[in-house]
Amino acid sequence: MTPANATAAIIIVGNEILSGRTRDANACWLAQQLTKIGVLLRRISVIPDVRETIVAELNALRFTHDYVIICGGIGPTPDDVTRPAVAAAFGVPCEPHPEAVEILQRYYGERATPRRMSMAELPRGCELIYNPFSGAPGCRIDNVFVLPGIPDLVQGMFPQIAQVLRHGAWHECELRTQLGESEFADLMEAALGLFPGVDIGSYPSWQNHNWRCTLVFKSADAPTLQAAYAWFDDALTRRAQELGKPK
Repeated sequence: MTPANATAAIIIVGNEILSGRTRDANACWLAQQLTKIGVLLRRISVIPDVRETIVAELNALRFTHDYVIICGGIGPTPDDVTRPAVAAAFGVPCEPHPEAVEILQRYYGERATPRRMSMAELPRGCELIYNPFSGAPGCRIDNVFVLPGIPDLVQGMFPQIAQVLRHGAWHECELRTQLGESEFADLMEAALGLFPGVDIGSYPSWQNHNWRCTLVFKSADAPTLQAAYAWFDDALTRRAQELGKPK
């Protein structure tokens, strides 16, 4: 893997996710977007609305990944503890952000209650991530991006994040086979040894009472990816012939 490919982790905060009450859509969508722009997602964590847990998880991940995206827990209710937790992780106070205060006052007008204005309390020194749908902004502090948990808001705010992430090339192709994994596992091992810059994953599925496997090849280097694909395709064809089975 080339140094140009940055790494990322996602933290999903929410008791409703852990209880099964709400189905998480943010991690899947963000993973797809990060892959498209060549950022390698290496970890997804789902944790409860507990300040100490958020602090510990964030500090564990922000030093081992280029970027961390944390979603959820930045609303106005007492269980929204992400903002002060992020501040605590960086050892800074959580305080009213002047621009965020202006945005919320303008958005809510006479409805700007103390609870709503609490969403302007952000880690000192952070930069705002503007919310195109409602007043409450997210924020960035160092390599950490803090977003709400509502999928529509995440998707509307992510383009601002994508603009500042360090992009790298990322190429992918697929190969499908009717052979079982045990029948080509040794070929995968050989290919990984021959082409160390290529990730190869096998994803089986059960279709019409038969196993089918999709092999996914990924690499930051397009020529190496194509060489690995061609080698494996040829080896898989020969293996199928040896076994007397369709490829």
